[in-house]
Amino acid sequence: MPRKLDNKFSWKNATFMAKLSKFAYSGEKEFKKVFSKQWEDITFVSKGGTECYILTCPKNYIVVFRGTEPTSWEDIKADIQFTKQEKTYATNSVGLKAHGKMHKGFRAALEDVWKILHKHYKQNGVGKQLLVTGHSLGAALATLYADRIADISSACYTFGSPRVGDKKLIDNMNFTCYRIRNNNDIVTRVPPEWIGYTHKSDELLYFDVDGIPRYGFSRRFMFMQWLKGKRVFPRWKLIAMVLIGVWVGFMLALENYIFAIIWGLLGIWELSKKS
Repeated sequence: MPRKLDNKFSWKNATFMAKLSKFAYSGEKEFKKVFSKQWEDITFVSKGGTECYILTCPKNYIVVFRGTEPTSWEDIKADIQFTKQEKTYATNSVGLKAHGKMHKGFRAALEDVWKILHKHYKQNGVGKQLLVTGHSLGAALATLYADRIADISSACYTFGSPRVGDKKLIDNMNFTCYRIRNNNDIVTRVPPEWIGYTHKSDELLYFDVDGIPRYGFSRRFMFMQWLKGKRVFPRWKLIAMVLIGVWVGFMLALENYIFAIIWGLLGIWELSKKS
């Protein structure tokens, strides 16, 4: 029988959640082969392109969402439908409607399996410690699932999560989210903030270019790393900075000084901020 997992962050829990998220890509047979020795009760749910696994024991209830499969049109469609949709479902026991808008594609992907997941949780998960996890698209679905289940004691571990909704949506989410990302992962920067998207992140763990885990993120840290001569930007950021520099130079050549300054400042802001 597996040990009880609580909702407080630990690297041991995070490592286990990362392992679950990794093997969620491997298919039902391989996933159960890896985890069935400790978790006898594993349920696989698949509908409309959305896949997830539910692991249960007397004290824990864990939901793992698979991320994007490049060959799956349903996954790609979920990723690219980033127009925002009003949140309309009840988020707590008294049925109050929360404010905010979420990614339309992510919501539709969760909706495919929601009835099955909700029924299973009511029958097997109530009163247990709920943990939710996933990578990439799976991380986005894990975030929306935790929000919709509305268990305030639940914890969500996300790996390389894209942004899922606007600030109102995030502010109304009532669960703990541990967001873990890698320095070179561009997925964590989409959809962009300038169209109103933001992250759910109660605690950010950030792996820098050297693979060293760090808590939180700040421009001061980036600046100090630069002063020490360390490469703090991944290659895609360096390429983007060059392109922005060329565009700023073009604006200056046309004597559009205001636009050049604006583009330069926006570029520095976007490339140095947390993601």
